[in-house]
Parts: sequence; C-alpha cells; structure tokens
Amino acid sequence: MGPQPLKPTSASVVLAPGDQGSAVLELQRRLRTVGITTAPLDGSYGQPTEAAVQNYQAMRGISTDPSGVYGPDTRAALESET
Repeated sequence: MGPQPLKPTSASVVLAPGDQGSAVLELQRRLRTVGITTAPLDGSYGQPTEAAVQNYQAMRGISTDPSGVYGPDTRAALESET
C-alpha cells in the first residue's frame, strides 16, 4: 500500500474577520458555489465575506458558531454542499 493522502489541515481552522490567505479564498469560492456573493474573491475576510457567512448561517439555521465566523459547524455544512 502507498502512503495515505494527507487531510487538509485547514479543516480545523476557524476563519474570522481580519483573516487572509488561501483558506479565506476557498471559503469565498465555496460561498459563491452555493449562490452567496462575497465580492470580491480576494482572500481577505472583510465585511463582505463576514456578511456572506452570516447570510449562509441564517439560511441554514446555524447558530452554534458566532455570527459571521466560519467555525466548525458552518464549515461542515458548507463543505457538505460544495
């Protein structure tokens, strides 16, 4: 048997306003995939991304993560759809 593929380490990372980088860009792309605009796709967790996450949380009834924060429950729901 060959080596097992590594699981993405970002799966346990909580993203919140002020964060930046490839994990934020992935979040923005996933939100767009389910029809929520986060303009622009810039890898920066600013107000538009925070609002998009809040919108997603409201649409899916997610109240276990702080509003506008991409926490474990919000991530699990979004990743299951995209």
